[in-house]
Amino acid sequence: MTAIASEDILWEILKLTRQLSADQKMKLSELLLIETQPSAEEANSPSKMGSLTEYAGVGAELWQQIDVGKYIAEERASWEVSSPK
Repeated sequence: MTAIASEDILWEILKLTRQLSADQKMKLSELLLIETQPSAEEANSPSKMGSLTEYAGVGAELWQQIDVGKYIAEERASWEVSSPK
Protein backbone atom coordinates (compact mmCIF):
# COMPACT_ATOMS: atom_id res chain seq x y z
CA MET A 1 0.00 0.00 0.00
CA THR A 2 1.42 3.39 -0.92
CA ALA A 3 1.70 6.31 1.45
CA ILE A 4 -0.96 8.22 -0.52
CA ALA A 5 -3.40 5.32 -0.32
CA SER A 6 -2.71 4.99 3.41
CA GLU A 7 -3.41 8.68 3.90
CA ASP A 8 -6.65 8.38 1.93
CA ILE A 9 -7.73 5.50 4.11
CA LEU A 10 -7.02 7.47 7.26
CA TRP A 11 -9.09 10.41 6.05
CA GLU A 12 -11.93 8.06 5.14
CA ILE A 13 -11.81 6.55 8.61
CA LEU A 14 -11.87 10.03 10.12
CA LYS A 15 -14.95 10.96 8.05
CA LEU A 16 -16.71 7.78 9.20
CA THR A 17 -15.72 8.43 12.79
CA ARG A 18 -17.46 11.80 12.71
CA GLN A 19 -20.74 9.94 12.16
CA LEU A 20 -20.39 7.97 15.41
CA SER A 21 -22.03 8.86 18.71
CA ALA A 22 -19.84 10.01 21.60
CA ASP A 23 -20.05 6.54 23.19
CA GLN A 24 -19.08 4.85 19.92
CA LYS A 25 -16.13 7.23 19.51
CA MET A 26 -14.99 6.41 23.04
CA LYS A 27 -15.23 2.68 22.35
CA LEU A 28 -13.33 3.11 19.08
CA SER A 29 -10.61 5.05 20.94
CA GLU A 30 -10.31 2.25 23.48
CA LEU A 31 -10.07 -0.37 20.75
CA LEU A 32 -7.43 1.62 18.85
CA LEU A 33 -5.42 2.09 22.02
CA ILE A 34 -5.50 -1.64 22.73
CA GLU A 35 -4.66 -2.45 19.11
CA THR A 36 -1.64 -0.15 19.04
CA GLN A 37 -0.10 -1.22 22.37
CA PRO A 38 2.91 -3.47 22.00
CA SER A 39 2.73 -6.86 23.69
CA ALA A 40 4.72 -7.32 26.89
CA GLU A 41 7.31 -9.30 24.95
CA GLU A 42 7.67 -6.56 22.33
CA ALA A 43 7.84 -3.77 24.89
CA ASN A 44 10.57 -5.50 26.88
CA SER A 45 12.64 -6.84 24.02
CA PRO A 46 16.20 -5.49 23.91
CA SER A 47 15.75 -4.47 20.29
CA LYS A 48 12.86 -2.15 21.21
CA MET A 49 14.40 -0.70 24.35
CA GLY A 50 16.87 2.10 23.88
CA SER A 51 20.19 2.17 25.64
CA LEU A 52 20.89 4.91 28.15
CA THR A 53 24.08 5.63 26.25
CA GLU A 54 21.90 6.90 23.38
CA TYR A 55 21.16 9.93 25.56
CA ALA A 56 24.77 10.83 26.29
CA GLY A 57 25.23 14.55 25.81
CA VAL A 58 21.54 15.38 25.50
CA GLY A 59 20.98 18.79 27.01
CA ALA A 60 24.70 19.51 27.34
CA GLU A 61 24.21 22.97 25.86
CA LEU A 62 21.91 23.84 28.77
CA TRP A 63 24.73 23.37 31.26
CA GLN A 64 27.42 25.32 29.37
CA GLN A 65 26.66 28.60 31.14
CA ILE A 66 25.97 27.04 34.57
CA ASP A 67 28.44 26.35 37.36
CA VAL A 68 27.37 22.78 38.10
CA GLY A 69 28.97 22.70 41.57
CA LYS A 70 27.14 25.89 42.57
CA TYR A 71 23.89 24.59 41.12
CA ILE A 72 24.14 21.33 43.09
CA ALA A 73 24.95 23.20 46.30
CA GLU A 74 21.92 25.47 45.81
CA GLU A 75 19.67 22.48 45.15
CA ARG A 76 20.91 20.66 48.25
CA ALA A 77 20.42 23.78 50.34
CA SER A 78 16.82 24.01 49.13
CA TRP A 79 16.16 20.51 50.48
CA GLU A 80 17.08 21.47 54.03
CA VAL A 81 14.09 22.05 56.24
CA SER A 82 14.38 24.99 58.57
CA SER A 83 13.56 24.11 62.16
CA PRO A 84 10.48 25.75 63.69
CA LYS A 85 11.18 28.56 66.14
